Amino acid sequence: MLQVFLNTPEEFGHYTHIVLDEVHERSAESDMLCLVVRLLAQQRFRSTRLVIMSATLQSGLFATYFATVSPLPVGNVFVGARCFKVTEYFLEDLPKAFRKKLRCESLIQSRIKEVFGLVKPKKIDQKHCDKMHSIILELLEVIASPDSTILVFLPGIAEISALWQEARDLEHRGFRIFPLHSMVPREEQELVFQEPEPGITNVVLATDIAESSITLPHVVAVVDLGLHRRMDHDASKGIASLATKWISKAAATQRSGRAGRTQPGLCLRLYTQEFFNAQMHDFEPPESKSMALDRLYLQAKQLSVQLNQSLQGYGAPQGAQQLLSQLPEAPDLKNVTAARQKNAELGTISDGTEAAKITALGYLCLQLPLELKLTRLVWLGAHFGVVADAVVLASVMSSQDAFSMPSPLFMREELDFVSRLRSAASARLLFDSGELSEPLMHRQLFLEWLTEFHQNQYVSGDSKRRRRR
Repeated sequence: MLQVFLNTPEEFGHYTHIVLDEVHERSAESDMLCLVVRLLAQQRFRSTRLVIMSATLQSGLFATYFATVSPLPVGNVFVGARCFKVTEYFLEDLPKAFRKKLRCESLIQSRIKEVFGLVKPKKIDQKHCDKMHSIILELLEVIASPDSTILVFLPGIAEISALWQEARDLEHRGFRIFPLHSMVPREEQELVFQEPEPGITNVVLATDIAESSITLPHVVAVVDLGLHRRMDHDASKGIASLATKWISKAAATQRSGRAGRTQPGLCLRLYTQEFFNAQMHDFEPPESKSMALDRLYLQAKQLSVQLNQSLQGYGAPQGAQQLLSQLPEAPDLKNVTAARQKNAELGTISDGTEAAKITALGYLCLQLPLELKLTRLVWLGAHFGVVADAVVLASVMSSQDAFSMPSPLFMREELDFVSRLRSAASARLLFDSGELSEPLMHRQLFLEWLTEFHQNQYVSGDSKRRRRR
């Protein structure tokens, strides 16, 4: 939808109503779509009705943001949901709540003092989850009930695998432990969605994908460490990396709600209430504040050009920087400047000034769903007469690895793991052909698939010529 409105703003007038759902996720493209819709509805298509929706909507922020669109006050509509009561306990409440059932009271007090006792907590300890293992395992035994599921929220695959190894001892005492992550073999993931066996408690170790994207059967309790992984962009170094961060209050509410969908539930928050109230953000910060803005800047520049043409300059932002400042929450000016310089270096704009024009390469970048560097690869491939190879390379480099690699952490049988590992390694060696290059390995895999497709589907052409290097 964003691409439609960026390239043909007049298309907006064909809709009587536009519904923007899940706006609380605050992705960069979601915020950009909000900006585009607001500008077009405000300046040109005032009869189009807008409905902004979310399970955890920042109603005040978005009501103010879209207030200029409507001549009438912006209305808020709350649609109640049928859910059961979820009893919540913070870390300091656990010893009292479960009385003599917990043997780890001294460890709980130690973690409270070490992590949450400071006025402003220090940087997150990379071993924080490991140090909470014994508390989590004891809690699982205390709150377990047969024929039900307990959901444990962890930040990433390393923490899931570490806890999974320790928790497997519980499988001899009426539990089944399931890791849930994209790196887990698919057949293992599918077991998570089966009904718990009679007399068994399922324990699912998951990342924030389980907050809203999936629904697990018979979840009666949630154990929340309050952490997740988010992309963090260092503008000074030009490097983006995954960082472990504390979740927001909205995310914590979303997590606890997983326990109250079918019956009254329980949520154990492994952080203090004081920390929750004073240190956690109310909502997730927008993605545009923690990511490289290279592509977003180029989209903003295109949009400013289109709006100035369609609105004849009336009310249209002058340039990408001014337009980005009108997002629901404007990104840091340093990141905008860095994005402009990056686009100039790649050749998507004519120079490093705000008045620069979008180049032919820039317009190609706006058309293809690729990183700017990969689009430049396709563009150079076309100039050098190897466009097919460039397209294949850009595609495989922007996709998930086609070769599955089993993990020893989640394979229940050692012989099964060895067999799958040998098969995966043999496939990589076969298609690599001694090049020692993953992109070329994936290119060869594509050529093999293309040949098979040609032979089986009777595609016209010469298969030998297609495979020629």
